[in-house]
Amino acid sequence: MRKLFLFSFMSLVLLNGCASKKEEIVKEESKEYEYEDVSHLMIAWSQIFEQAETDYMTYFYSETCGHCKQIKQQIIDIALNGTNKIYFVKFTDEIPIIADKSSVIGKDSFNDLGIVGTPSIYVISSHIIIDYIVGSNNIISTLTN
Repeated sequence: MRKLFLFSFMSLVLLNGCASKKEEIVKEESKEYEYEDVSHLMIAWSQIFEQAETDYMTYFYSETCGHCKQIKQQIIDIALNGTNKIYFVKFTDEIPIIADKSSVIGKDSFNDLGIVGTPSIYVISSHIIIDYIVGSNNIISTLTN
């Protein structure tokens, strides 16, 4: 009887240990990203054309923007684990607001630029803006297809 109790007790301890490890794995897989996780990809507005890469994107966001909050986890995950190089630019008062997104295509100086709003992405190739994507649905659709 004592052996049966000891065996049952040890089995329970082992199973509880496995459950704890499974919980840790699930917590790791469902990690909530913060902008600090991409601090090495943060750049200033004035630096958008100063990156070493030939092809990259700049993601404009605001921490108070509801649409930015909606895609925050996806955009950070894509930046950390995807194939596209994405730099993050936090919206500030120094970034001009513009009415027409097509006016930035072909520009190569941040002095000639602005954004329609957040979230938005400049697609840059050879230090020239070749595309401008605005809106959370358009951004996620473009980056995941």
